[in-house]
Formats: sequence, C-alpha cells, structure tokens
Amino acid sequence: MKSEWSKSKCDDSTLLRLVEEGLLQPKEIVQWRAPESDISPYDNVDELVLFQHFFERGLALPGSDFF
Repeated sequence: MKSEWSKSKCDDSTLLRLVEEGLLQPKEIVQWRAPESDISPYDNVDELVLFQHFFERGLALPGSDFF
C-alpha cells in the first residue's frame, strides 16, 4: 500500500528567493526544479530530493560528484 505524500508548497518563486539569499545556486548551474505536481518524492530516480528548510539551515549541495 502506497502512503500519502502531501503536495509540496515549494514553487519556483520560493527557489528563486533561496538563490537571491545565496542559499541555492542558480538553476543554470545545478538544474533545480520545483516539485509542482509530483505525487511522490521519488518520481524521478535521477534526481536528488532536498527540502527547503535544509538549505535555510545551512545544508549545501555537494561540491562535486566525489562527495
């Protein structure tokens, strides 16, 4: 049985705010996207799922594939 996943409230404007605050690199560099209508956090297995609050509290993406 598949569990319920609450739809994300994060959109492009939220992610652009994180870019403006220097917490997230621009879309052209790290190819981020808002979850929009994803019904599960695991729809795209080639993507890394991160939460907005992680960035706001200092988590950053790895500097290279090595990390």
